[in-house]
Amino acid sequence: MLASANSLAMSTQMDKNSKAAITEETDIEKRKRLANQYIQSIKSKQDTIALADAYLFLSEAFSHSTKAVSYADSIIQLTKHLKDNPTYPAEGYLQKGIQLYYTANYDSALKNYLLADAYYKNEKNELKQLIIKHYIGLLKNNTNERDEALLIFKENIKFFDSEENRRQHKRQYLKSLYALATAYVFSKELDSAVYFSKTGINESLQQTDRYLYPHFLFAYGGALFWQKHYKASIDSFAKGLSLIPNKKISVCMVYINISTAYDSLGNQSKTFEYLHKVDSIYHEEPQVVLQAEEAYQTLLKKYQQSGNTKKQLEIINKLLAVERVIKKRPKNLSRKIVEHYETPRLLEEKERLISVLKKENDRSMTYIAISGTMGVALFLLFIRYYQRDKRNKRRFEELMQTTNTGTTQNTINPDQSVLDISETVVKDVLHKLRKFEQDKGFLDPGLTAVQLAAHLDTNSKYLTKIIKYHKKQSFIYYINNLRIDTIVVQLKENPKLRNYTLKALAEEAGFNSTDVFSKYFNKRTGISPSYFIKQLRTAKKIS
Repeated sequence: MLASANSLAMSTQMDKNSKAAITEETDIEKRKRLANQYIQSIKSKQDTIALADAYLFLSEAFSHSTKAVSYADSIIQLTKHLKDNPTYPAEGYLQKGIQLYYTANYDSALKNYLLADAYYKNEKNELKQLIIKHYIGLLKNNTNERDEALLIFKENIKFFDSEENRRQHKRQYLKSLYALATAYVFSKELDSAVYFSKTGINESLQQTDRYLYPHFLFAYGGALFWQKHYKASIDSFAKGLSLIPNKKISVCMVYINISTAYDSLGNQSKTFEYLHKVDSIYHEEPQVVLQAEEAYQTLLKKYQQSGNTKKQLEIINKLLAVERVIKKRPKNLSRKIVEHYETPRLLEEKERLISVLKKENDRSMTYIAISGTMGVALFLLFIRYYQRDKRNKRRFEELMQTTNTGTTQNTINPDQSVLDISETVVKDVLHKLRKFEQDKGFLDPGLTAVQLAAHLDTNSKYLTKIIKYHKKQSFIYYINNLRIDTIVVQLKENPKLRNYTLKALAEEAGFNSTDVFSKYFNKRTGISPSYFIKQLRTAKKIS
């Protein structure tokens, strides 16, 4: 929605030929020249809002590129001193965050989302806050917090239960549908994945520009793949690819999926062909580094199986190069999302509820009623405290009786077909995981599924599937539960550790955040680390 009557007039008077050329022109140099000509014509009018609208249009026209980020920056520089404007500079920060996400600069994307969100909360703009939450969900996908991302997308889609919201905000509705369909593919909830993919396909076909139609084909292809309809999934992927040749990250992800589908069909030449296509794109588009890493890991495994030493060396050199690039990227994105986005919202909700309760009490309670209520509340709190204390003591005693040393048992099911991975590979990975657990490799605070997969000479997809099937937990819970089991044993055996601060204990256990450490300790043991340490000290004094 444009910000003023002047900018609305500017939009309607825009040279139609120039606008079409900017949007559809395939020659990038010509597009830049036309864009600059248009900007100069707007600058001459000295209309700040009209110029900001023009930069926003151009940022969207050059979407998924550093040029788009540059145009969004221009919006911010132009409007950052505006006050009480409902559109700018908030739209500039949001657009910059979106384009940084599309160019795989996730930490900087988060910073800009937070800046935009501060404006939109003040304006009570529900739609814009939903859009920011949508992109936070996408960031969580990139930190392998798939379950939390799915919850975000489920919550967002409720906004569109209203027919009016679906009609007024059609493009965001389609984005939310696509995110939800993809999240269901990731979680292997395939009936839901198929349903929302087909819903998205039907909805996008009703739009004149068929917005996100190829992406819904990708989601549908992913669901078909996990249902083992490999040929149908390849057809769906290929149809989508023919419609979005310029979005390189999406293209590379689909190439990897197609190669995996061909591998399942036993067509090795096609498997190699699509993996090498990812390699070719990486040479031109460095933002696809994560997809390149996955492709190289698979290629290396293939060449090891075939005994091609020369190719193995070539791929190892490429894999080392991309890992050097990845190591330079900022870490702890997940912690930043919790600290700067989720925690402030919980605190705000807490204050709101306190305020509501206070008003209700002021209106409806006399002194006697309050006193009576407080008496009942104190009694209930006493009962609750007694029960909680009893429960905590029982859990502490159970912890003291366990002998877990930070390793897990493999649950070998003779039916390996559900994994769609060879039994030899599964056994090899499980054997290496046991060695990884014994060596306490999980204490590395920067450990990711991709890094561990590379260490175990496999790929991240295989690794996470094997962990989920045999360890009965996600990768994140698997690593963090190992860390908690280890620190519990150390606290029992080493009295010096009981004098550590929670922050120091968190670092000792391989966590970057005290809050995350406490969260997983509580989930794993049923009690807080502070309570566990206090009971250990008490037990020592008694003995």
